[in-house]
Amino acid sequence: MDGSMEGMWRAQRDAAARFTEAWPELLESTAGRAANPGAVPGVEEQLQALTGSAVDYAGVALQPLRDLADNQRAFADQMTQWAQLQRDLADNMALWAARQREYTDALDRLLAPFAPRS
Repeated sequence: MDGSMEGMWRAQRDAAARFTEAWPELLESTAGRAANPGAVPGVEEQLQALTGSAVDYAGVALQPLRDLADNQRAFADQMTQWAQLQRDLADNMALWAARQREYTDALDRLLAPFAPRS
């Protein structure tokens, strides 16, 4: 696997591990004391750690999709630019063909007196 993919997978695994570790700590510290969660020491910090790790995981997990969307947008821009270049080429070819037709018609008119009559 290339370095960028390996780094992405490693970041996802690390974020998932932090989330997985924070969840049991929160459950164990509040077990049997659910009547008043504010009275459990450290529960706010544990909730913040759990929320932070969930947000980290979501950010890391969604990054490949963001990258895909960015790359698809860039590809669409390149396709649009290529289509414009093709349009320009087609317009130039039409002009060249029209000029060639004019040159051929002019040559026919010049050669008409020398053409054999039937």
